[in-house]
Amino acid sequence: MANRIITISREYGANAHWISGQLSERLGLPYYDKDFIRKTAAEHGYDLDTLKKESENISNAFLNHLINITSPVSYKSSYDTIFAAQSQVVLELAKHPCIIVGRCANYILEQAGIPSFDIYLYAEDAWKIRHVKELDLSPEANADPLAYIRRQDQERQHYYKRYTGRDMGRVENYNACLDVGCFGLENTVEVLVDMIQKTRMD
Repeated sequence: MANRIITISREYGANAHWISGQLSERLGLPYYDKDFIRKTAAEHGYDLDTLKKESENISNAFLNHLINITSPVSYKSSYDTIFAAQSQVVLELAKHPCIIVGRCANYILEQAGIPSFDIYLYAEDAWKIRHVKELDLSPEANADPLAYIRRQDQERQHYYKRYTGRDMGRVENYNACLDVGCFGLENTVEVLVDMIQKTRMD
């Protein structure tokens, strides 16, 4: 597993957290998701609550603001500053083999010329709804889990598009795209472990 960096992008509710943990155990690699946000906050002096709210979400109102301003490419906001800070942490983490979940890590590493094995996890709505109900996240999520899932995915897609210029989930941007609901959690891990171990990265 020398010099191996794995990135995981995902739809909301595809249980990437559990899958990442299992891959970490099976492959002997550390993985970073929520702890990654805390690392960014600690190293760059950001308020943790602000980072949790803004780090991977761009609201519709903010997106509309970007569309309406004269030069969105040059516009700077707390989102831009946070993304720049997280990009630096991604590059720092990538100095050693690891698994990085979200944060446009596949794009950041590609732009830096750092090889990575990039995964996209998704599932049909019914499967994700069951998972979200099991998590018992909040009254809002429990009342209408499908609307909650779609809103979370939309915000992630806006964020990814804003900072990469790409559409999240397009197969050409990943080495492996798996339907977690089709394979099942355990089989998804088995398939990914086999693929990663058989893939040469240099």
